[in-house]
Amino acid sequence: MIYNGLQEWNAAIDAADCFIDPPDGLEAFQPRLRYLLLDAHRLKLSRTKEIRNFAEAVFRMETNQGKADLFAVIKALAGMLHAPELKSLQRAFNVWTKGLLKRHERDNKIVEKISGIKNIFEEYDMAEAAYEIWSDTARKEGEAKILVGLLTRRFGPLPKWAENRVNKAKSAQLEEWAYAVLNASNLTEVLGAPGRR
Repeated sequence: MIYNGLQEWNAAIDAADCFIDPPDGLEAFQPRLRYLLLDAHRLKLSRTKEIRNFAEAVFRMETNQGKADLFAVIKALAGMLHAPELKSLQRAFNVWTKGLLKRHERDNKIVEKISGIKNIFEEYDMAEAAYEIWSDTARKEGEAKILVGLLTRRFGPLPKWAENRVNKAKSAQLEEWAYAVLNASNLTEVLGAPGRR
């Protein structure tokens, strides 16, 4: 049994413990089935870059410390899964790894792009770089959406030029404009004049 919940496991690890005591004489017929519990969050895993086996890779991915850690394990697995006889295992790890990436992602556009990666172990360098771009793009789109909301609430519906200017701006500029909204008396005090680039 592999358990990766955040709370410590406290359920029975023998099926016999799930039943009431049998009547006298029927103890021999009580179902018994013990299983080995692997509690991922309480394993003492090495945090070195080396991944020694597939089991360690599974637990390191389940308890990853963020994207950098996750992609370090993906890179290690890419080296371990290149043998032709491991193709079916590579396919299984590919599906599971993409599922893990999607589970940690809230942005639906990024989830779709992760789904579009054919084999993350053959494309891990590209996937890592792309993931950073996707995340930055999603963050910038979120910042632009928030700024449009602030501007609309303060100054009413935005003209097209204002929306275009916000959508084309970099993150640093969006942040500067968001602070400017607090003291500005009109839209051009935040974004500048309509004809300005």
